[in-house]
Amino acid sequence: MPEGHWRWTGQVFDEIGTPLAGVCVHIGPGECRFNSIRTDETGKWVIDFPQVDVQYDFHFVKEGYQRVDVSIRTQGPGELPIRMIRA
Repeated sequence: MPEGHWRWTGQVFDEIGTPLAGVCVHIGPGECRFNSIRTDETGKWVIDFPQVDVQYDFHFVKEGYQRVDVSIRTQGPGELPIRMIRA
């Protein structure tokens, strides 16, 4: 992890607890893009943030599932598990 950053990690699951691969994790306004972070085959994602107290709007998007929106204040490292429900 780069110095001066806080690492946020998480894992995305479906409604029965199965990890979801390929979920787009993006922050702020806009939509998923080709270079947006995506969950790996175990549903895990990682983002490093500058060490500042800021509120970020996370969006978790996967076709066939309801979008999940979460606001987080980065005041240190953190972990954010997400459960997505089929649309």
